[in-house]
Amino acid sequence: MPPNPKATDAALPTAGKRSRLLIGGALTAAIAAVLTLVATILPGTASAATTICSSQTGNSNGYYYSFWTAGGGSACMTLGSGGDYSTSWSNVNNFVAGTVGVPADG
Repeated sequence: MPPNPKATDAALPTAGKRSRLLIGGALTAAIAAVLTLVATILPGTASAATTICSSQTGNSNGYYYSFWTAGGGSACMTLGSGGDYSTSWSNVNNFVAGTVGVPADG
């Protein structure tokens, strides 16, 4: 049967618990630093998401989008990177949302 972690922690002297917490915190900080460095060095196409809640068309990050809603309630389209999008709605009669990987003509 595996040892009970609470029993193991209770058996450690206070200095042992403290050093264990310091090592865990240092490891977390090191991982965060590495991830930040990787995100800074590697090129990316991520941008802030745009949320649309009224009927319109347009261009976002090189993708044409179309959003139409009617009939009360609310519906929204959130545009992500690479043509990805998500929708949310509540008590709306109808809506249509989509993207196409062709830049808008203007």
